[in-house]
Amino acid sequence: MSVNVSGTTNASGQVTFVNVPAGSGYTVTASKGGQSVNSSATVTGGATTNVSLALPVGTVVVTVNWNGSPVNGASVTLSGGNLSSPVSGTTNSSGQVTLTNVPAGSGYSVSATSGGQTGTASSVTVTGGSTTNVTVPMPTGTVAVTVTWGGAAVNGASVTISGGNLGSPVSGSTNASGQVTFSNVPAGSGYTVTATKSGQSASNNAVTVTGGSTTNVSLALPTGTLVVTVTSGGSPVNGATVAVTGGPMTITSLTTNSSGVATFTNVPVFSGYTVTATSGAQNVSQTGVSVSNGATTNISLAFPLGTVTVNVTWAGLAVANCSNCVTLSGGALGSPVTGSTDASGNVTFLNVPAGTGYTVTATKNGQSANQTGVTVTGGSTTNVSIQLPVGSVAVNVKWGGANVANCSNCVTISGGNLSASVTGSTDASGNVTFVNVPAGSGYTVTATTSGQSASNNAVTVTNGSTTNVNLTLPTGTFVVTVNQPSGTAAANATVTLTLGPMNVNVSGTTNASGQVTFSNVPTGTGYTVAASRYGQSASLTNQTETTGTVNLTINLAAYSQGSIKITVKNSTGSTCNSLAYNWTITGGPYSYSANGSATTSTLGVLGTFGGVPAGSPYTVTATRTTNPARTGTTSAVVVTSGATTSVTVTLNGSSVCS
Repeated sequence: MSVNVSGTTNASGQVTFVNVPAGSGYTVTASKGGQSVNSSATVTGGATTNVSLALPVGTVVVTVNWNGSPVNGASVTLSGGNLSSPVSGTTNSSGQVTLTNVPAGSGYSVSATSGGQTGTASSVTVTGGSTTNVTVPMPTGTVAVTVTWGGAAVNGASVTISGGNLGSPVSGSTNASGQVTFSNVPAGSGYTVTATKSGQSASNNAVTVTGGSTTNVSLALPTGTLVVTVTSGGSPVNGATVAVTGGPMTITSLTTNSSGVATFTNVPVFSGYTVTATSGAQNVSQTGVSVSNGATTNISLAFPLGTVTVNVTWAGLAVANCSNCVTLSGGALGSPVTGSTDASGNVTFLNVPAGTGYTVTATKNGQSANQTGVTVTGGSTTNVSIQLPVGSVAVNVKWGGANVANCSNCVTISGGNLSASVTGSTDASGNVTFVNVPAGSGYTVTATTSGQSASNNAVTVTNGSTTNVNLTLPTGTFVVTVNQPSGTAAANATVTLTLGPMNVNVSGTTNASGQVTFSNVPTGTGYTVAASRYGQSASLTNQTETTGTVNLTINLAAYSQGSIKITVKNSTGSTCNSLAYNWTITGGPYSYSANGSATTSTLGVLGTFGGVPAGSPYTVTATRTTNPARTGTTSAVVVTSGATTSVTVTLNGSSVCS
């Protein structure tokens, strides 16, 4: 008959069915956890038939890794599914453990524990007669490391993370921001993070990594303090710029305070720094400076000092004992310094900070000269020569309009900035030039000769230029009156002025009043004045000219005279009566010349003209000025002393008189 009965196994896995009708063809099926197994069975009456059923089992191979690396010695537990109790195992060096005879089924969980960290895998299914491979990743986290040195990010620092659950250390280098990141670091504690740069290191040996999180680690490489004191000539230098270079990191420069001190904190520990102090054109350095961890390094920098010796001359002479007339400025000096020359024109400035760009200036009586670009070298003496400005004075001396030539030592320049007067001689052109004359004003230039002098007392000399001075010695005027023997004015007399201090030789002709004037005559003595007329002459010697007007009178000696009587006729021989004519008498032995106008008498006589020097030949002319003009001339006339010579002048080609 068909039966269908069920039962549940006991703790021993057994279940008993009784009163089962004997017979064959029975099927016994066992089911649990979704798994089943069956077997055919035959039941014998009065007997017990034993049936053994084995549910399917499989194998589970668990691999435990940390960031892909096998974890040796991890404790692995399989639970759930169709297990009545968990089963455990330990991973080998390959990070694996094999669990066999695991009831087939689903819902299994695998957990692995190592280094205090646990990894899991869930929903594992075991298939009967098969191997199920399960990978259990252990939890990892990220470690972000920032390295600084002296407060600044360190680029290129070597960073190592070790310990904890790492099998071996891992390393990296920081970027420009001083950072390096380590990912997939096994979660756990006891890690050590170390940063190294330029032989210096810093570490943190208590780093914990949490799975799925980022652990931030900050490392500061060791630093110390550097105190720099800057002096010059033993005194502190305020405001000097101090730079620290040559180390592993860039260090910002500082400026010294009023005590000459600059303090650098958080300076990276290092040996071989160069410390440089700069102030203006000065600088001084110290190399090989070391800074120790947590310590203070003190160094002193002293700007080198030198000496400046200045020699001041003017026109080739030392500017001696000149109080505070030399100034040193610029360069590395905070403020100018002054000094006084000694008897040799020298002044020395000591303890001058070494450097370039100094200016040395010498000043006297409003004149100055300088030298720029002076360099002072530490431990040495810099020599500077200053020549105060000079110019030239070109003097021209005239007297009576003529150059005073070749006058020995007759020109003197004095005053101004000269310590003593200087003399010179004129050349053939009356010129003398004084060179290397100290520039300045208030000079006096004087020319003196033959007891006469002229000067200019407001001469100014300009640096590098020539000052032209023109001097004119004093002059006067001679007014010479020449009289005929009769005492009347001697017109047309020739008067010559000679000699005197300039050895003049000038001539003139008297006017109708018998006078001639000589102006611009050099004042002085020794003049000779001579007059001549119609062969008669007279002179005055050793005459003196003053700066005014000197009047001289010369009386000509008497000479033989006669008269000429002029009668005018026409071409027919008739006298020209009662008519006006112009007449001239010229010639004779002394180039005599006389003229006038007169009216003929009823006998045609124009007149008798006396005072004519005796001699020949004379020419007598009579001219009627009516239109047309009528003229007559008689030549070769001879005048006899004390007598009257009658001369008839016939009008040329005219039969009429008017």
